[in-house]
Order: sequence, then structure tokens, then C-alpha cells
Amino acid sequence: MIARGAMLGAYQPVILHKLDIEPNAETLKGIKMELMDAAFRLLRVTLIVGEIDRGTILIMHVLVIANPANTNALILKEFAPLIPEDNITSLSRLDHNHASNQISENLNVHGTWVLMGVYSDGSYSIQPGLIYSFPVTCEKGEWPIVQGLKIDEFEREKMDVLERELIEEKTVLELALKNFEHYIGSTYDSGN
Repeated sequence: MIARGAMLGAYQPVILHKLDIEPNAETLKGIKMELMDAAFRLLRVTLIVGEIDRGTILIMHVLVIANPANTNALILKEFAPLIPEDNITSLSRLDHNHASNQISENLNVHGTWVLMGVYSDGSYSIQPGLIYSFPVTCEKGEWPIVQGLKIDEFEREKMDVLERELIEEKTVLELALKNFEHYIGSTYDSGN
């Protein structure tokens, strides 16, 4: 989907930077060969083995696809604070299919937006700071949230349930991070 141009546009190259440590270099080469064999004309793959510099991190755009994608994107945001939060997204294809069918059916509107997990800015009354599946338009490497879609009572209820789940997962994550930081700190303090 992404390498065919469905997410960022039919003429936007998709550049994958595959990052890993030296012992996994051969595996990375194999992954690159598999991707190149698919012959996606927009796809460019770069292998980076070893450490990367701070400047590279600041321009990265990351798409998380492993479920639960929104929570995994939030974990990435917490553990990789050098990557700007607006550059971290997650793929929500199932949510997108459901939402676009609902909108097309209810409003007879067939738009060019997709549903993608992005950092919440408070749109649609979703708590800021979550990675939430919003309707976005993808163009020229940016994905602004589509504003003004009408949300009926049923949809609002489903959105609220998802928001509560994400808030709960974020709370658990924050507690785990605090415990991890405490453990690491006490390990270093004791000389272990």
C-alpha cells in the first residue's frame, strides 16, 4: 500500500532506512533484496548498520505497523524522544476501512483521506498526547488531521472507548517506564 503510493501519493518516493547493529547486517541485506524484488517503483531502501547521528534521528518519519500500533507508536515516542512526535505515525487500516465505509454510507462522501495513528493535538476532543487514529490527508510528506467530520452518537461512543483504552495503556506505560528508570538508576548506583 505505502510503496504503491496509496499513503503519500503516486509520485512521492518512499525511502526506508533499515537500522540495525553489525551482527544483523546480513539479515538486513536479505530484507532489502526481498523488498527490491517486489519492484515498487517508488521504493528506495537504505541500510544503516551501527550507530546513527542525532541529525538523522531528527528528520526521521516513522510508521509503526505492529499491533497494537497506536500503543507501540506511543512507546516509541517515549523511548526515542529525539524523534519529533509529529514524525511518528501508526497504520490503522482496519479502523480506516470501517470509518470510510461509515462516512461514505452516511454522508455519501468519498474523500481522499486515510485513517492513521498520529499524535493527538486535541482534535475531535481526543486527549492531547495520545497516538490516536485520526482521518488525515497525506501529501508532500505531511499528514494534517481532517477537521469537521460529523460524528454521530454511536461513533462518539466508540471513539471514547478507544480513547479510554489508550489512556489506560499510556498510564501503564508511564508506570513501567518509571519503574524501569528506577531499576536502572538503582543498578548503576549500587555498582552492578
